[in-house]
Amino acid sequence: MVGRGFQSGGNVCADAITTRGYSVTRGDAIALRRSGAAIRFYVSDTVERDVVTGGGTISRLTHTRVGGRVDVSGNAPQLVDCTAAADRVSMKRAEFLALPSGLSLPPIQVPRAGSQRIPATGTLGPGQVVIDVPSIRLSSYGRLTLAGDATTTQVIVRVTGTRSITVGYAAHIALAGLQPEQVLVLASGPIILCSHATVSGNLLATRLITVRRSGKVDGTLLSGTGFRLNSYASVMLHPFVAW
Repeated sequence: MVGRGFQSGGNVCADAITTRGYSVTRGDAIALRRSGAAIRFYVSDTVERDVVTGGGTISRLTHTRVGGRVDVSGNAPQLVDCTAAADRVSMKRAEFLALPSGLSLPPIQVPRAGSQRIPATGTLGPGQVVIDVPSIRLSSYGRLTLAGDATTTQVIVRVTGTRSITVGYAAHIALAGLQPEQVLVLASGPIILCSHATVSGNLLATRLITVRRSGKVDGTLLSGTGFRLNSYASVMLHPFVAW
């Protein structure tokens, strides 16, 4: 589900896609559903490349700007790529969960307009760093910063609790000395970004990912359940280096 004015910096792949108008997908829109309604456009949506389904129908296509082709045959190569990508995510998730922990933290609770840094001083250090934490909660205007350096190759944050991550209004999960493609946040529960919140890094959840109005993710979104991306939310493509 993508809200009015949503923007994606790359492909959107899901079982089914519903828009609320004026969205922009700077890649392919791929819905795997083989029958029934696969993609429901609304009005003035834009897909810069192809629109593909597994055989399901597309509604309001005449109200949509498509830069490439439309394929509902169920044979488009993007369907194979999308399914293979989903399988790879499942495989890599199991691989990441099996990694030994390098840093175990208590639940993170950043108060309103407060800030917290991981680590508190210095940087996370060399190589691949795996962090375990039960939950992450940022209140409004809060800031959580992951600090690496030139020797840090990857950071994997495993959020193990069933009520995983909430990033409050205008709060930020930010990076210092790291790029978004070096960071993966792997959540056992749902992820919620409130309005105007931002996250730098890739998000992988087994449950629903919600990005509310004008929320922004500098990374990819991967979910085993689905996405609710509200009005003017945006997802910029910075795929994790270890995919």
